[in-house]
Amino acid sequence: METGNVIHRTQIERGTTALYVSSKGDAQVWTNLQKAYEETDLVISSLTQWGEEPDIAHFETVDTYYSRIKAYRAQIAALNTTNITVPAVIKFYSDDNDVIIKWVGRRIQYSKSSELWKTLMGYYMLILSKEQAGVERALGSTFYAQGEYNLISSPVSFVGFSRTD
Repeated sequence: METGNVIHRTQIERGTTALYVSSKGDAQVWTNLQKAYEETDLVISSLTQWGEEPDIAHFETVDTYYSRIKAYRAQIAALNTTNITVPAVIKFYSDDNDVIIKWVGRRIQYSKSSELWKTLMGYYMLILSKEQAGVERALGSTFYAQGEYNLISSPVSFVGFSRTD
């Protein structure tokens, strides 16, 4: 599914963005982030269908979604670290990914074949697990960039990002 590719690319972009923010603008990470942007752009621009979410303005069309992503990237490029935090980065991408993952789940419900349903449900479960692992990876990149792990705030941050629905 095309939407699975969008999720995959935004997961990579989320992790690289978290690393960039926590590194306080490291030039090498910025180069990698630019490559991640290009890959995400390619996947979004190749979408042939879009699962509308009328209650969320930036999900009305692929163009409104893409505009929101680009506006967020502009904030990251400015890198005002007093306004942008790793948890905020993770939340931005994860909230959107949750919506797209729900689209995948809804599409699976309409599968007619039991064999196809099993395959699609396996794919759905893979996407869910990748999303959880992606959050863990993004938080781990903070440890890498900062060289420490805050035992007081980090577990709480991870629990706050855990998706169970």
